[in-house]
Amino acid sequence: MRAVIRVTGTAGRFEDFRERIRWTLVREMDVEPYTEHHGKSGLEYRFAASQRLPFPAFAAATAEFEELSVEAEWDDAAQGLRCRATIVAGKLTAQESVPIGTGPANLWIELQAEGTLAFALAIEEQNGAWIGYCVDAQRHAYLRVESDALLFAADAGANWTRRNAAAVAQAIDSAELAALEALAFAFAEAWLWYDAAPLAETALERSRYDAHGWPVAGANLLASRRQELMAAGASHDTLTPAARMVRDRVHAAWLEQQ
Repeated sequence: MRAVIRVTGTAGRFEDFRERIRWTLVREMDVEPYTEHHGKSGLEYRFAASQRLPFPAFAAATAEFEELSVEAEWDDAAQGLRCRATIVAGKLTAQESVPIGTGPANLWIELQAEGTLAFALAIEEQNGAWIGYCVDAQRHAYLRVESDALLFAADAGANWTRRNAAAVAQAIDSAELAALEALAFAFAEAWLWYDAAPLAETALERSRYDAHGWPVAGANLLASRRQELMAAGASHDTLTPAARMVRDRVHAAWLEQQ
């Protein structure tokens, strides 16, 4: 479960907006601690599932910063929905919700013989290209596949760091970054847990792994998913023929980086 508020738009206004939000949230006594993950392309605030999302404070601030857009994404566990809303200039401009738990449609997951994660991929076609998220037991990245290029954002950062075999330093478009994050979060929600995540969020999975005597890696399948896949041949494949060609290309490049 998660809640994220992302602010994009004119970079020169980010610091002023950040200070405005800090001042507002300090006055709201029931706002619990949150984390900030800011970059050149925007501001990002992450809240725990148990917290009340202070979306009204962000929405009100956009009335003063009309060149900025605020997008909130959160999980409604009671309804089983992942929700998203966008506010510009104090007005709701977009709103949508999708079911939680199924993950992206085009998935490939492969386990090692002992059950650790060998390679997993979640991708979707968007605007003539394929975007997605790939992960193994120790590393992960966003990706974009075009006819003549394959881009990786190492460690799922906000910048493309590799184009084909060459290193690059290219910011990911904010709209595409939002799509990449949504896809990766949906995949992880349904299939994965991470050793770096807070203990409170992973205690149950850690206890299940300990009960089975399984070693914990950087990225791990949910215990129930791991058991299902080991019983089904240690792999999961819902790729279309076109997506499978993308998988082969990405996997080959992924292995070259080891």
